[in-house]
Amino acid sequence: MQVEIFQRFQLKLQFFLTIHYIVKPTEIPQSPTTMAFMTLSLEVLEKRIEDYINDGAFMIYWNHQVEAFNYLHESDEKFMEIELMNLKNHIKRGNILRVKKGEVVDIKGVQLYPVELEFLEMECPAYYLVTKRGLTEDKAMTPYFFRSEEKRDEIYHFFCSKQT
Repeated sequence: MQVEIFQRFQLKLQFFLTIHYIVKPTEIPQSPTTMAFMTLSLEVLEKRIEDYINDGAFMIYWNHQVEAFNYLHESDEKFMEIELMNLKNHIKRGNILRVKKGEVVDIKGVQLYPVELEFLEMECPAYYLVTKRGLTEDKAMTPYFFRSEEKRDEIYHFFCSKQT
């Protein structure tokens, strides 16, 4: 079982690295076509999130290292525990400045409930796009999406609690 989970994780990572090297934001020409790319990016981001939802994603989040959304299934308990504990440690060390419950984000008719994390000196333009609110302060937050409000609230309280 752990080997299967690890292999699935490796495939996801390989996929994200491939996408990252195909379309790097630094290679986008600074011209009127940039706006068209941003529209295309919203479509691509929504499609990717929709695919994850259809694959049974339990938690969908922005991975700053590979500059792409990633997801975990509910069965990926060990990876989820590691991810959440890493974030909790970042909060304790001051690398995450703020944690808050975000407003519902609709992706192709599916409601997602985000926990928003503000990382020190890091932005998330992808979140700005998928929220579709046009609020520039959304770029400062990194989303961790959940399919239910209850699970979002549980994770939010975990991050805000003083205990590990």
